[in-house]
Amino acid sequence: PGRGDQPRHRLGLTLEDETPVERVVDLMANLTKEDAQRLKAVIVYGDTMEAIGAARRLLTAGVPAAALRVVSPTEEGTLFAVAEAAASKLRATKSHTVAGQPAAEKGLTLTGASAAPGGGVHAVFSRAATGESVEMDADFLVACDRGDCDPALFKCLNDAEIVYDGHVVIDAAFRTNDPDVYATGDIAKFSRRYATDGGKVQPLDRHDPKESGFLLADSLIDRVRGVRPRDAPPAFNAPKCESVILPGKCQFLFVARPARFERPSWDAAPGGRAIETRSDERGYARIDVDADGIVSAFYYCGDVKVDSQRMGCIVGLPVSYLGEDLSSAACLLTHLDRDAFAAVFHEGFAQVHRSAVTLLSAPRDALAESFLGAQNDGAMVQDIVIDFVRRHASDLPMLAIPSRA
Repeated sequence: PGRGDQPRHRLGLTLEDETPVERVVDLMANLTKEDAQRLKAVIVYGDTMEAIGAARRLLTAGVPAAALRVVSPTEEGTLFAVAEAAASKLRATKSHTVAGQPAAEKGLTLTGASAAPGGGVHAVFSRAATGESVEMDADFLVACDRGDCDPALFKCLNDAEIVYDGHVVIDAAFRTNDPDVYATGDIAKFSRRYATDGGKVQPLDRHDPKESGFLLADSLIDRVRGVRPRDAPPAFNAPKCESVILPGKCQFLFVARPARFERPSWDAAPGGRAIETRSDERGYARIDVDADGIVSAFYYCGDVKVDSQRMGCIVGLPVSYLGEDLSSAACLLTHLDRDAFAAVFHEGFAQVHRSAVTLLSAPRDALAESFLGAQNDGAMVQDIVIDFVRRHASDLPMLAIPSRA
């Protein structure tokens, strides 16, 4: 909490103003099925995963598909666009899965909203490409734009003299300018003094929130123990997951390294490649591999429930761990379900991989190059996996362990 779309505040609408601009959670709390079925027009505005979820919830509540109008301020560079691309891939195999998904009108930025004379809302948009004004009338405008600080929370931060620069500014130990106040999650970002050579500091909303919480807890424990606060932000290793149920009731899942969330794209990373499969039974799946041979993202769209935490285990690992026949697999999900890869999905395997990389990367030699994804890395991968399986034999009974020579 603390960050979310603040439509009424952004449009200058007061609490007394009855213009029907709502957040989906507020609208759904009071919308009966009979009322939903009578609606003639509902605008869902935003280029976020929440906008996609809102469309699904409204359709499920009974709003006619023809009455639902989805408007996005952007045309690309968002997870909204990536989800649409994934859904289009799924249609090629199983079109009824996403039937009823409204086609979004893109490139329209909401600039104003007022009560329509006959009831409902009169919304005004600006078209990004031409600057022309576009007007729409609807029973409701459901705002699902990108998050901003809650006005009440901002007042509290301001009254407490907490530094806020688009996000609450924190040091490497997650402390604000008040050393007794800590912050993490999508409300926070590290101070600019920790900027990399590129001059950027990634906001924490691009990192896994669970990992961020654990790292903040570590800082609090260090404080209690009297340990000197760290001088640089901690390493974030966990991938971030975004998931939503599309209007056709199928799942879209995107699990990726934090850098992929800066400007989400359907295109593979420069120098990288994408491995994708479509299956009538299991839907559409894709693995992105970067130029160094490291898995940078996993996508899924379909009816099968896919465990995001499980798929997060492969993000950040060399693709060589997933078998030489990965590129020729008929279905990625079926391929990854094989017992041969059980160790890779063990919760402790990623840490073993990171430790091995640290040992082999200084100085960087031919052995380290082999491990990190260059050619002839099969023997190194095999040794790491076998050693890990031996130490976790009780957790991996489905794997046969080669006897030592």
